[in-house]
Amino acid sequence: MSRPTTSYANAEDLAQRLPNARLEPIEDSYAFVPEDQPEQLTELIREFAG
Repeated sequence: MSRPTTSYANAEDLAQRLPNARLEPIEDSYAFVPEDQPEQLTELIREFAG
């Protein structure tokens, strides 16, 4: 099974192009953040949703 991924450089480019975007690096995460660091991802989504 393949997982979609993107390079950090591509993510930085998208964050610069999208209004109100922010890029949040998540340490100890690899190809799929929801599996690698679900708690950190959940917290970032909660902050975003306000």
